[in-house]
Amino acid sequence: MIVARLADLDVERLFDATAARAPAMQALWDWMVAQDAGLPEPTELAPTTGRAMADALVIRLRGETRADVTSFETAAAFDGAQLGLKIVAPPGAPRGTILYLHGGGWCFGSLETHDPILRDLAATTGRAVVAVDYRLAPEHPYPAGLDDCAAAWGWLRARLGAARFPRPVAFAGDSAGAHLAITLALREQARGGVSPDALALIYGAFGADFDTRSYLRFAEGFGLTRRRMINFFRWYAPAPDASDPCLVPLAAPDAALARLPPIYLSAAGLDPLLSDTLAMAARLERIGHPHRFVLHEGLHHGFHQMSARLPQARRAAAMIGDWLDAIAAA
Repeated sequence: MIVARLADLDVERLFDATAARAPAMQALWDWMVAQDAGLPEPTELAPTTGRAMADALVIRLRGETRADVTSFETAAAFDGAQLGLKIVAPPGAPRGTILYLHGGGWCFGSLETHDPILRDLAATTGRAVVAVDYRLAPEHPYPAGLDDCAAAWGWLRARLGAARFPRPVAFAGDSAGAHLAITLALREQARGGVSPDALALIYGAFGADFDTRSYLRFAEGFGLTRRRMINFFRWYAPAPDASDPCLVPLAAPDAALARLPPIYLSAAGLDPLLSDTLAMAARLERIGHPHRFVLHEGLHHGFHQMSARLPQARRAAAMIGDWLDAIAAA
């Protein structure tokens, strides 16, 4: 559902007792609950153990890999190390490029866990997708992951305009990746760097308030939990400065948000992070910033990674492509 104005949205209904899963989401959730009974909370294990367990649970949801795109992995030199990148090419000549930053709470996730959304975006948007294997917390807390994303942007910027990576270019990401996408844009802006032409932010983490309506309403029983997000944030930022826009995007002043490119906001209806997107949409609407807010009701956080089993996920990816086309044509 495209939300033209927040005033047109029945926000109370989003959080009342009638909020229900879409049928396909319910069937998949029932299967997941049966499979996962008795498993420990991964953020309360050793980081490498919890990460391996959580990533394996995500990968099993992928289903059949779509074969209408091609991909390969490469690396960029950064700070004396190699930064992993995955390039996914669409069918036919690309008509733009997406720098994609995967989710996983800044601590979990990989190029492998997010392969479905990378392929869906390449196929449905017609863009080349460059995904970044940035360093993860808690081994590498803030700003290490953001630094890696900036290095990947430098690598891509040096190659933009070639047939493989044409302009326009968008930053995109899901969950913590959406956070990294907008904070990278804010940091580039603050440092006089080069901004992208658009931002596509999928069920993003934009605040540091874990007592919002969605965190409380969807605290447990909807996949991602409030408890896990609190642990993720503590791992990512052990000594957080809530006034730092590169850590808390909702702390950015209006003037900084107004200088960002057009923004696509996508939210899942049954998600602890829903209030973060509602708050960001309200900020953008208030300052008159060009954006589109799309709410996918009845779905959980992370639904894009279930696209082989949830037809709504591929439709959601196609909606991003339609918006990017409209922005490019404007």
